[in-house]
Amino acid sequence: MVDAGSKDSTLSIVQEMTRVVCISDDRLIGKKYASLNRGAALAKGDILIFLDADTFLPKDYQKLIEKTLSSEKVVGGAFEMVFDKNNMLLRFITYANSIRYNLTKRCYGDQAIFCKKHAFQAVNGFPEKIVLETAHLCERLMKVGQFRIINRSVVTSSRRFLEQGVLKTFLLDLYLLSMDNLGFNIDRSAMKYWKKNA
Repeated sequence: MVDAGSKDSTLSIVQEMTRVVCISDDRLIGKKYASLNRGAALAKGDILIFLDADTFLPKDYQKLIEKTLSSEKVVGGAFEMVFDKNNMLLRFITYANSIRYNLTKRCYGDQAIFCKKHAFQAVNGFPEKIVLETAHLCERLMKVGQFRIINRSVVTSSRRFLEQGVLKTFLLDLYLLSMDNLGFNIDRSAMKYWKKNA
């Protein structure tokens, strides 16, 4: 586990897990892309999976990933995503996001992105983006092979949405994604976003 500057109890919880190597480096604060690249550099397997601390994988995730990557043409993929709480607005966001990422294959970090290590190295890993680093990694991977969405869901925390306002948070995410798609520089907005969500 590589810590990117979390301000809650995540780090202390992980440090109690004997089978988990925990890396904390102040130089990584505010640079999630750097934390992800650091973890990938340390990984010894042929398949990489990038998992947010508040996202939970389905029990048979390993078989699903191995089956998806069994084709030489496929270099990476992601899971569908649902929230851990259930209300009408969160269901709407889940549905809207699913349409978007199934069409564009630009996924968010809480979808447990996975890829072949050689493909990750070939595209130079995550780009230096303060936010949406995972969406850009997906784009990079699609330049060297196919990217698949597994029709099974990870479960991710809805805490950020519930604490900051579900609709407000969704619209901010959509704004950042739209501006990024259009090629605008979103660094200033991204810094504000990171300070709220670190």
